[in-house]
Amino acid sequence: MHRYLMTAVLAFAGFATSISTAETITVCASGCDHISIQEAIDAASDGDVIDIAAGTYTVDSQILVGQGGVDKPLKITGEVDADGTPLTSIQASSGTRCFYIFGEVGPDTSIENLVVTGGSGLELAAGMYCLGDST
Repeated sequence: MHRYLMTAVLAFAGFATSISTAETITVCASGCDHISIQEAIDAASDGDVIDIAAGTYTVDSQILVGQGGVDKPLKITGEVDADGTPLTSIQASSGTRCFYIFGEVGPDTSIENLVVTGGSGLELAAGMYCLGDST
């Protein structure tokens, strides 16, 4: 009986080590994992959550999500107050857009609780532009 129990425990231990868990990556002006939203996206792994602290983040170049065919599902979220009002704003400078989502980004990727303002869409879409198999 002990032999069967030990086999089951070892089998479960091997299974448990192969399960990857999503991590939360923080973005803020100082004291967080990253000060740049793009750096946080680039550093993230499948299923990670990118938590952007309250404040206004001005971007001089579009934030790229998807990286041209690499399916890396992420949750990008801003901070909210007690009523659920977003406290995080992404403001694009003139001549660029805030988010450019392209490639095979599927339904497991989400962008939530962000106020997206400013910028221009070059030819298309000022705030967020989705291209390719993005859904």
